[in-house]
Amino acid sequence: MKLIIRWARWFGLARAVCIVLLFALVPLRVIDPRPLEEVRLRAFDLFQVLRPREQTARPVVIADIDEASLKEIGQWPWPRTGVADLVSKLNALGAVVVGFDVVFPEPDRMSPAVAAESFSGLDAETREKLYAKICASAEVAVAVAPPAPPVSSRLQTCSKVTSPSARR
Repeated sequence: MKLIIRWARWFGLARAVCIVLLFALVPLRVIDPRPLEEVRLRAFDLFQVLRPREQTARPVVIADIDEASLKEIGQWPWPRTGVADLVSKLNALGAVVVGFDVVFPEPDRMSPAVAAESFSGLDAETREKLYAKICASAEVAVAVAPPAPPVSSRLQTCSKVTSPSARR
């Protein structure tokens, strides 16, 4: 008994009480009964009211295509050139990552490449403008995905000029 008293004096009564409380409260926290959880959550809510976190930056911003956008630009699906312009604007505003919650399963029927090939009544000047638009936006397409097979031999010159190896 003297050994225990001597050990208690050396170890300290406060330390002994703390260890007993630790061994009693850790299992209680692991079990986390409903009343304890309620007290914990209410305390957290109170701390947030007293001293809320300061928001320095918003980590995620969602650009939604809403009814006003559809009225202004037109019904979905939009031409992929318009979507590419939207991505370029988002990148210019500082977007690091742009994701789409849409599926693009088929080729774009409104793309300049398809228009240049499918409209038979186009004059040479309009065709040249469409091909210039294709070459201007080909660099964005190469950066986003591997180049698709070109629609015509005219497009092969654009894909050669804007391929990732040619840009390095």
